[in-house]
Amino acid sequence: MSLLNKAPKGKYYTIVSVPNISLLKSLGVRENDTIYKKQSYFFGGPTLLEIDSREIAIGNQIASLIQVEECEIFEQVS
Repeated sequence: MSLLNKAPKGKYYTIVSVPNISLLKSLGVRENDTIYKKQSYFFGGPTLLEIDSREIAIGNQIASLIQVEECEIFEQVS
């Protein structure tokens, strides 16, 4: 298990735990959901995710509160 902001980019993850922030729920960031981490920006910048074919950016402080586990079964389709 790792924190979303520290997890390697370019991989799929299952969300293990997420803080109780209503904005995250409305964006589709929920426990047991699968996400694709596209990018983490330097110097405490946001983390860019793909969820249900949508791209969202989450601030580094919030991304550091989300625990994820890598999924091996998904492949990125371009």
